[in-house]
Amino acid sequence: MKWKLIDSMFDQESGISTVIIDTDLGVFTGKSTLHEEDRDIKSIFQGCKYAEMRAMIKYGKEKIKLLKIKVKTLEEIINGMEKLNDYDKNCHEARYLRKQYYIKKDILEKWEQQIESVKVGLYNTMKNYREEQEKAIEHIQNKKSKASK
Repeated sequence: MKWKLIDSMFDQESGISTVIIDTDLGVFTGKSTLHEEDRDIKSIFQGCKYAEMRAMIKYGKEKIKLLKIKVKTLEEIINGMEKLNDYDKNCHEARYLRKQYYIKKDILEKWEQQIESVKVGLYNTMKNYREEQEKAIEHIQNKKSKASK
């Protein structure tokens, strides 16, 4: 996935983080809202990270949609060619179309896996953030208490 970060912002009052990315398919926006129970551990960077991941997911879904169209089109062309009376399965054109079909299908499957892993990563990051913050704070306090002795 290639994209360029256009803008990243956090609204202190509403707790909404917004990220805008530019991709080969256009501009995508991701948003993340700070929950009231997380106000004590709010992080501008973490909120923008969540918003960025959501923008990436939107981009990935659009890319998958376009790839599905290409795969379906190639599949329909191959099926149509096979119905021709003088169809030669081993001619250059037929082999080229089948190769393109399998390449696009493989790319589609990789994109679907990537987007699913981003979704799982976003969920796990959000789920474990409080615990990680508490561990980090505890670690810093332990270092400070050891340094003061």
